[in-house]
Amino acid sequence: MSPRPLLIGEASRSGPPFSGRAGRRLSDLLGTDVAATFDVVNLLTEWPGRAPGQKGDAWPQELARTMALSLAREVLRRRTVIFAGRRVAAAFFPGRRTQPYLEWWGGSTRFAVIPHPSGIVRWWNDPSNRDAAASFLRSART
Repeated sequence: MSPRPLLIGEASRSGPPFSGRAGRRLSDLLGTDVAATFDVVNLLTEWPGRAPGQKGDAWPQELARTMALSLAREVLRRRTVIFAGRRVAAAFFPGRRTQPYLEWWGGSTRFAVIPHPSGIVRWWNDPSNRDAAASFLRSART
């Protein structure tokens, strides 16, 4: 039996991966706790803080790349890996053209990117996007 799909997030302010607002959003979409459906992990061990003068986080791309390399073996043992945000995907695949959301790529391990499920990403404001993401995440479980 292959392992459960792996969902990789950026970082948590406190608590386990996807235990905050982002996890609640995904759990609401799935109709069940996201951690009951996916194996979850964060790329960074702690939240990097706010970027000065910006809405988003101060994303340490070099550190993220180092952490991605340390997770690479685990990731490649999976059948299904979903990156929560393009920055996470870029840490694993530097230089790769930005992958559209909710589309699979790869070979024996299939990869996909969903928009980061934080309150900052406006993509989630569109009900049709939320419906598409819910359907996509449910299909990833099989």
